[in-house]
Amino acid sequence: IDRLSAAGARVIAIDLQFTEPTEIDEDNALIEAIMRADGVVLGTTVVDDQGATNVLGGDDIVSDIGARVGSALLPLDPDGALRRAAYAPDGLESFGVVAAEVATRRQIAPFDEERTWIRYAGPPGTLRSYSYSEVLRGRVPPEALRDRIVVIGTEAARLKDVSATSTTDESLMSGPEVQGNAIATVLAGLPLTSPPGAAGTLLILLMAA
Repeated sequence: IDRLSAAGARVIAIDLQFTEPTEIDEDNALIEAIMRADGVVLGTTVVDDQGATNVLGGDDIVSDIGARVGSALLPLDPDGALRRAAYAPDGLESFGVVAAEVATRRQIAPFDEERTWIRYAGPPGTLRSYSYSEVLRGRVPPEALRDRIVVIGTEAARLKDVSATSTTDESLMSGPEVQGNAIATVLAGLPLTSPPGAAGTLLILLMAA
């Protein structure tokens, strides 16, 4: 976080869940790093009925250190693929919406279910990524991070943070890249819409033919 902040990242969006305490000194070091940075968004999939979370011990702590929390949940299509974004899937604004609000410093208006298609930039690996260790050791040029929205997360399949999307075939896309595409889609004003009426069905039949 300190490295990214020093490089001038516009938003540091952490797609990892900090809801369980570990070593108190390490927890406090994380909290202090977030407090030093400007524009940190934290993700979670655990939200109560009032839209509250236990990230870093509770929303009051998150607010006190100047960070925000967004729901990392994305709606699944019937085939298990991630093709849509959501405004507030469980009563808490989504990770993509919160990151976009922090980046633009303005509120994103709620959007309905017909305007939720994620505009993926391409297949897995299209969005540039760097390893955690490269950033930590200062091996990534600051200009590669300056004024960027940086999503921190995992690509490990064993952690099950990989998914099929509208641009995947045999491969799967990592959670951070999915979230990065969702953030970019919100920033672009949700440019994809469903075709009206029977047009969708006609297009499917045409393509099938």
